[in-house]
Parts: sequence; structure tokens; C-alpha cells
Amino acid sequence: MLGTRTSWAPLSLRLILGFGFVYHGTPKLFSASGHAMFVGMLQNIGVPAAEATAWFVGGVELVGGLALIAGAFTSIASAALLINMLVALFTVHLPNGFNFINITGLSDAGPQFGMPGYEVPLLYIAGLLTLLVFGPSRFSVDDRLAARAIDTPTSDEEARPVKRVASIAAVALLGVTTLVAAGARAASSSEPSDTPASFAERFEIRYNTALIADQEIFYREAGPADAPTVLLLHGFPTSSHMFRNLIPALADRYHVV
Repeated sequence: MLGTRTSWAPLSLRLILGFGFVYHGTPKLFSASGHAMFVGMLQNIGVPAAEATAWFVGGVELVGGLALIAGAFTSIASAALLINMLVALFTVHLPNGFNFINITGLSDAGPQFGMPGYEVPLLYIAGLLTLLVFGPSRFSVDDRLAARAIDTPTSDEEARPVKRVASIAAVALLGVTTLVAAGARAASSSEPSDTPASFAERFEIRYNTALIADQEIFYREAGPADAPTVLLLHGFPTSSHMFRNLIPALADRYHVV
């Protein structure tokens, strides 16, 4: 009984991790403002070739997330996503401490939030390591393929077609990731005035802090400094993340804070 239960255990882990990566990968590919903000963030932390990196990361997250949900090529998808999360942890989240909800100060409106720490990325990494070591569980494409392999002869001659199919499938997964990223980039570039690339080149979203009354306040800033300033305010428990689509829409003609 315990063996049957544990064989199903990774299923919920696979589904929630897969959904999380699809959720975060989709706007990097198919939302002009989402892609532009991710490019701006990569530029701010000094990532080389930020534009190409943003397309690649979005493709890995979307295709890898779908692979986890289906339980297909779980080891390959988990390894790729694990590398992705390790890079994010060390380059973005580690300097901000452990807490994902990072309160940098208090005001009359409530807590002020800064950049998130590495708590949630660490949970993603732990989940991916679990899938990488123990596999995808039942109700997965990998499990069905393994069951078929057990039922077939295992001589080298007869196993060769199975190995060939597995190799082709692994290459196909990498190809799909590349094609999804390339297709999304081509679709976005068909509208020159709204392309993520043109926004990233003209308007860099900056992440800053200001010391006011002994409180360190985190804020986002975009647009030319000599343009009319628009101050976007929010209350507890929201954060400046709620303005992630509005900031790019205003930054071409306003100094947005």
C-alpha cells in the first residue's frame, strides 16, 4: 500500500511546478510589456545579450513547464529548469535575503516591499531535485514509456528503435523550445511600434531605493528623467508589481515612478 501511495507522490509536485513555470514563462514570450520588463531586469543585473537570454529563458520555462505537467522527458526538463532557477537564485534573489516577502519599511499605509528573497526559488529547486532523482510518478508519459519498455525484449537489436525514438524526442524537445521562442519573437517584431526590443532599447526600467525618514523605500522607475513625472501609488498589501503593464505604457512620454 505504501509503495502504491509513494509512486503517486510526485504527481502533485509535477503539476504545481509545471503550472508555475508555464505561468511565468508565457508573459516572457507573448506579452510585449512582460518581455520588455524581463529584458530590463536582465540588463540591470548585467546579464549579457539580455534580449536573446529573455527569449531563451521564456522558452525553457514554458516548454519545460508543459513537459513537467505531462510527465514527458521529466529528467531533461527538470535539469534545464533547475539550471534556470539556480541562475535566478544567485543573480537576482540571493542578495535580498531569505524571505520572499521582503518588507523594507513601514508607513501609514502599511509595509513597504522590496525585491523578493530566495525562499521560493529554493522551494522550486528542491522540487526539481526531487523529480530529477525520483522520476515523474504514475500518470505520466515517462511512466507509460517505461512500462512499454519492460514488456518488450531487451536485446540490443530490438532495443535500438526505442533508444532512437528517445533520442529523437529529446532533440525535438530542445527544438520545440527554440521554435517557440523564435516564433514568439517573430510575432512580436511584426508590430514595430510596440516591440519589446524597441521598448527595452528606449526605456530601461530601473529598480532603486530611497532613504526617507530612516526608512529604505524600494521603487521602480522608467522613462526620461526630464519628462513630466507620474507617481504611481499603491496601498497595502499590493506592491509596484501591480503596475508592471502600466509602466511600459506610460514610459515613452512620462518619467514614471
